[in-house]
Amino acid sequence: MEMKHYSNVFYASLHIKSKFIEGDWKVAYGYMPSVENIMVRHCFIVNEMGEAIDPTKIACRTC
Repeated sequence: MEMKHYSNVFYASLHIKSKFIEGDWKVAYGYMPSVENIMVRHCFIVNEMGEAIDPTKIACRTC
């Protein structure tokens, strides 16, 4: 299977629509540390188990 890398939540939602439409995944916003203790707002995916997934770091098989 081909591996795909998703750079952000919006790109992931276009390629894995069913997870969002069926309510398995949700979009959440939060903060994460950046350089020199500066916090930046970041968009995450929350999966069906309540885990926050950073879409800039995941790789997903073609669904």
